[in-house]
Amino acid sequence: MAVYELSTAYSPAAPVCPVYLGAGGVDAAFGPYPALLDTGADFSVIPLPLLQQIGAPSIGHGRARGLWQQSRTVTVYAVSLRVETLQLRALRVLAGEESEKIILGRQVLNRLRLLLDGPAGLLEISQ
Repeated sequence: MAVYELSTAYSPAAPVCPVYLGAGGVDAAFGPYPALLDTGADFSVIPLPLLQQIGAPSIGHGRARGLWQQSRTVTVYAVSLRVETLQLRALRVLAGEESEKIILGRQVLNRLRLLLDGPAGLLEISQ
């Protein structure tokens, strides 16, 4: 189990945890990078420059829609991602061409036990 303070870089404070990344199929050795936990996001998003830096392969295209926006074409990449003891080696993520933040969506979060203690300003993660 790991416990993190909510990030006050967001208003209101938000759950953020460190993640490690790698190209799909290899160990997630790059990082740690801060990742915003977003239970409203279906999929995870990683900034395009970071995907290029770790050598993640592009594996196709898909359609995605953000809050109050129209659907648009996005590039899908294969990455390895590690959150605490959870290691995912062939995770499909969306390239964040306009975002500088890593966003962990439900395809990752649903594999973890999360406790958000807002009054205490803490996030607890276990598997």
